Amino acid sequence: AIDISCLERRIEVVNSHDEIGKLATALNSLISRLEQAVVEIRRFTADASHEIRTPLAALRAEAEAVLRSPRTSEEYVRALTVVVEEATRLGRLSDQLLHLSRHDAGITPCAREPVQLDALVLDVTDQLRPLAAARGVTLDCRIETACEVPGDDIRLSQVFFNVVENAIKYTTAGGHVGVQLRVGGQEALVEVEDSGVGISAENLPRIFDRFYRVDPSRQCEDGGAGLGLSIAKAAVQAHQGAIEVESRLGKGTTVTIRLPGETGGDSSSLPQTDSVRF
Repeated sequence: AIDISCLERRIEVVNSHDEIGKLATALNSLISRLEQAVVEIRRFTADASHEIRTPLAALRAEAEAVLRSPRTSEEYVRALTVVVEEATRLGRLSDQLLHLSRHDAGITPCAREPVQLDALVLDVTDQLRPLAAARGVTLDCRIETACEVPGDDIRLSQVFFNVVENAIKYTTAGGHVGVQLRVGGQEALVEVEDSGVGISAENLPRIFDRFYRVDPSRQCEDGGAGLGLSIAKAAVQAHQGAIEVESRLGKGTTVTIRLPGETGGDSSSLPQTDSVRF
């Protein structure tokens, strides 16, 4: 009698110590996990639908307003600018959703080519300097040592871009964002520290949830859909790494990305240079 429409029901356990009781307990545990999965799928579908409807509504409203009566060339240019911005936003959202769905299906390949991590981190930082400058935020990058790790340079670049961009967006004018690369043991560690608004203990466990925003009011300002950190976490996990967040409300946030090196190799055979190679 328990189906997709009534997953809140459970099997009665008369005696949890006999074979039937243990089986019923195991089935109840399975049903609980299924219920949670269905809830998450429904929430994801609802959130995705909402995010898609917003730019579509803006596109339609702008087009309808222009078509109501003849306009000047300047008004047409303004309307088309809005259309392009909303179409770009919609395209970015669809790309993010496609990326996450491929990750969930396990069909996103993860290259294992040598990646010069220090050069990649510096490149991402340089790309984001104009954004930091526009917001009045100081952006520094410190590389303790050159470092090479096996991985996918495009996906790793996306990880650092999402995390650093997020730090800049949530740091007020006059604040500071620092990016540091160091090596600890058999791991490369990239730390992104900001002096921004911080995250409360209540919100911290959910920041990697899809479509979750600590401050929903920033959606229109930044144009984000709340998928950046979800994508970053998926990419880090694909590299067998970990991403951790520490934050205090009003004090700032530190995101640490750990990327392991390859195991089983003989490090004594590596060339002795200033670059650390895993």
